[in-house]
Amino acid sequence: MKEVRLSLYHFIVLAGMALSVGISCAGQDDRAGENAEIIQASTVHSVAEAPYFTTDHQGFPVLVWSEKISATEDAGYVVKFARFSRNGHQIIDRGEVHTSRGCSTTSESANKIGFKKDGTMVAVFARRQPTEENRFAGALFYTESHDGGAQWSSPRYLHVGDTTRGLGRSFFDVARLPDGEVGAIWLDSRYRGEGSALMFAKTEGKAGFVKDKVVDTGTCECCRTELKVTENGDIHMFYRKIWQDSVRDIAHVVTRDVGGSFTTPTRISADNWVIYGCPHTGPSVAETDNGLEIAWFTAGTGPGIYRTLYQNDGTYTDRILLSGGGRHPQTIVTGENLVVYLWEEGKTGQESTHGLDHGVSATLPSLQEMSNAGSVVKAQVWSNGNPVREHWVSEANSSASFPVGVALRDGGLGVAWVQETEDGSTAVMYRRSF
Repeated sequence: MKEVRLSLYHFIVLAGMALSVGISCAGQDDRAGENAEIIQASTVHSVAEAPYFTTDHQGFPVLVWSEKISATEDAGYVVKFARFSRNGHQIIDRGEVHTSRGCSTTSESANKIGFKKDGTMVAVFARRQPTEENRFAGALFYTESHDGGAQWSSPRYLHVGDTTRGLGRSFFDVARLPDGEVGAIWLDSRYRGEGSALMFAKTEGKAGFVKDKVVDTGTCECCRTELKVTENGDIHMFYRKIWQDSVRDIAHVVTRDVGGSFTTPTRISADNWVIYGCPHTGPSVAETDNGLEIAWFTAGTGPGIYRTLYQNDGTYTDRILLSGGGRHPQTIVTGENLVVYLWEEGKTGQESTHGLDHGVSATLPSLQEMSNAGSVVKAQVWSNGNPVREHWVSEANSSASFPVGVALRDGGLGVAWVQETEDGSTAVMYRRSF
């Protein structure tokens, strides 16, 4: 597909168009929206990681994150959550998934909570289970609450089809399905071939997750997956797949019968990113009237965060470069049908460390190195297929990374991210972006 890049000229023209219809536009370093109060959602002086945003069965925004239990390295984390008012102005309820104590987490594989149609909360979290053969081995568990998060059931395996120790299982996502149950996808190494396998499972009433099935094999081992349920009831799965031996581009699979069958994987963009390693960065998807907006990072034929639209006719538009220096993208559609792309970026706008050699035989830095001191969270807003403004969400004097967002009832946007604190710990921060 032909690559599309937005020139300065295009931005100037689009900015003028936006002003003519009363939409304020901002330059790259504008501080629009920074008058909104920033609050710390996580516990003060704690080590908090991996924020995740969802909404409950009544439409209230729920922020989920993991906090370290103690300073002891092997103590692990516990999953916590905060429920916000519908318009995101304040936290109205807090809770802890006490049965998750000792869990593990990464910001590309955040622990999560899903909500059934009847309000049942399903928390999914990871635990490390290293062996001599595989120090990265782990398992995925789930626990349920039927009283709003006060009490939780004993943890059970998510991957009920194979609970063998010593295998890698992680990078999961959850969503409420059209039948009101909770579905989950994850990466699983049970087939011991090249790469991992993408697995799918769903709850079945009070029985929980009772079976799982393979969606695809030969997937990248450690990139974020995305499970998206559209208004028409289709269930979309996005993940990074190994194509043609060493190309690692984003794949897309659909099930239209709640996991009964799956379409053949398609590639959203022929980036042809050849990399002998795992990028640790996955796709993010949101639904609009015109289809699914998809953002992802690649270093194939030019590093950066790109965007494409999966149109209602089943085709993908040519990719557009959003940021050459951004990483860890998130895509949200607001009630006003605005598309908002979030990412972290160095304050000087320097090139992402992902693409030092354009991804060819690249050895990527760790997540901590990629989210180095001096990064900020940015938001780029699109309307009717065109960019209209861009602004910083986090403060200029902070080091912020791994943003997530949620559409609010009044058309606004709630954003959370990980931020370094003065005492050297990390916190999950929140603000209404606009």
